[in-house]
Amino acid sequence: MNRITTKVWLIFVAAIALIITIITLLSYYFYESIYVQEVQATLEQQAENFVRQADGEVSVELIEAVDAYNVYSTSEIFAVQNPRELSACLPFEINYNALISGEDRQRLVNGEVLVKRGYESRFDRDVLSVITPIVKDDRLNGILYSYVPLSPILNFLQGHLLLVGVSGGFLFIFFALLSRVILHSVLRPLKDLQQATESFEKGDYTARVRTGQIDEIGQLSQAFNRMAEAVELEDTKKKEFLAIVSHELRTPLSSLVGYSHSLERGTLPESSYPEVFSLLASEAERMKKLTEDLLFVARDEAVQLHPQPLVASDLIQQALKIMQPRLQEKQMTTSIDADDSLIISADEAAVLQILLNVLENAVNYSPPMRAIHIRLREQGKLAIFEIEDEGPGIPAEHLPHVTERFYRVNKARSRDDGGSGLGLTIVQHFVEALNGTLTIDSAVGGGTRIQIALPLWKEE
Repeated sequence: MNRITTKVWLIFVAAIALIITIITLLSYYFYESIYVQEVQATLEQQAENFVRQADGEVSVELIEAVDAYNVYSTSEIFAVQNPRELSACLPFEINYNALISGEDRQRLVNGEVLVKRGYESRFDRDVLSVITPIVKDDRLNGILYSYVPLSPILNFLQGHLLLVGVSGGFLFIFFALLSRVILHSVLRPLKDLQQATESFEKGDYTARVRTGQIDEIGQLSQAFNRMAEAVELEDTKKKEFLAIVSHELRTPLSSLVGYSHSLERGTLPESSYPEVFSLLASEAERMKKLTEDLLFVARDEAVQLHPQPLVASDLIQQALKIMQPRLQEKQMTTSIDADDSLIISADEAAVLQILLNVLENAVNYSPPMRAIHIRLREQGKLAIFEIEDEGPGIPAEHLPHVTERFYRVNKARSRDDGGSGLGLTIVQHFVEALNGTLTIDSAVGGGTRIQIALPLWKEE
């Protein structure tokens, strides 16, 4: 949570710093745009009034009027015929050449008003000066020099405290609301994550967290969503598997219970006993096979195998003998193209289980009176078992999942159309334990070809 705390802290610090900066800038803005400009306009207006009275000359009457004005005015005005006389009038040192340059003098002759501003140590503040020319017949006959020491900005702020206070208050409220929105945006995924976790606790595995951030919270939300998807998928598979198992067990159990009751009551003719006993044995065997598959997957333990040299073609023949009743039942044939010289290093029971599961799938998913093609060849240091059926094939989107637990391409729960969805899971488990590889190729309408590559026996 350190990063979240840092974010919150930075947001508040940034907001406060921004407020202070904006208030400071606004203060200087108001100082320049309101106070200084107002003082300048006042000085210019006063000087303009006196210039109109002067009629182009610095007369005694003008000087007396200016002196009378200076008595009650906060600013001070001097009327002189020669600008160089200013040094004798002003209460502070002045450099004439710095105050009025040659270019400034020409501007005065042209009737322009000059505005000067600079720091004066005597007043310990800036001084604003307005120099207004007294011109007649394009001749500079004198000037009116108006000046006033500007109030320090703190004095200005005291005079405009209400304006500054209202502006500061507005900005504080604005940034407080903005910080709330930002914090809500930053911390909202945590609230969503909490709600999703509570939904998960109640068994709702569809809950997800909205993501959009790329920080640690966003990564946590994405990780939760991935976990939720995995859990939901496993839960869906579990429900499908339980439905399959309940269906697969219900059918043989119904047969066992029904025929057992009939035998107990003596309602069946003795001539049907061999057929009934065969059916009961077949259903019991099917229940046994399903139970063994369930136990194998439920243990999820490393398979303890004992590799030894085995003739690969002999294992194919053993598997076909076991599958012969099922092949005859569906009137299916087999073609074998096997290299009888290949000796593999493997566990006999494991390889036999691999071949039986693959053959059983081929029989289950193939229509009656079709063929299963079995090949065995050498490829480098591997023996390649290849079993190809003439079934309907597997859609491409299902191929990556057919070795997953409880996965079935055909969701219909039919005894004649597939098993529990554990056969290829067990095949994959054994093949990996034998350091081999499993490859499945299929196309809709083109059958399925399964290749199992197992290492050949190395003679010492």
